[in-house]
Amino acid sequence: MENIARTVEAIGGVITALGLTYAYMRARGALGYRAVRARRIWRLVMRRPQSATVHATAAAASAGALSVDAYALFNLDRSAPVQDQLDVIAEFCRSSQAESSQLRQRLAGHDREFNSVRGYAKEVADQAQTEASTQLKAFGVKLDSVSALDLRCAIVGVVVNTVGVCMGYWA
Repeated sequence: MENIARTVEAIGGVITALGLTYAYMRARGALGYRAVRARRIWRLVMRRPQSATVHATAAAASAGALSVDAYALFNLDRSAPVQDQLDVIAEFCRSSQAESSQLRQRLAGHDREFNSVRGYAKEVADQAQTEASTQLKAFGVKLDSVSALDLRCAIVGVVVNTVGVCMGYWA
């Protein structure tokens, strides 16, 4: 009977050790650590920076909400008569003034858009913060229950160990 008691006590000790080890590893996050680390490295490798070079002279391009404007430098033919040079300069100034007026209008439109986006972003951020706070509280409650479940195996081991000790006293 004494050998049976010692065997039950040893089995209880092993169950307790395994249960506590599992609870510790789960609490540290060591069970899925290698998989998480491998996924993180894979994401870093796949998101390596990419570069692009654009050579433009005088062009304007548009793609969806993104637009790009590029302008050539002003060239003046110095061999032309002075009056013709002044006419070319005047025409360039008029076209530049028209372009700057258009740019001012576009900038004002972008400013209005940025302000509306800023307001929307603040609303979304406030909503996300509220939702995250709620979910963190729920996660805390769930974590407490999961931690208690992780200790079940250790508790069973302690009970078996205690039964073995009691059997050893009566043997």
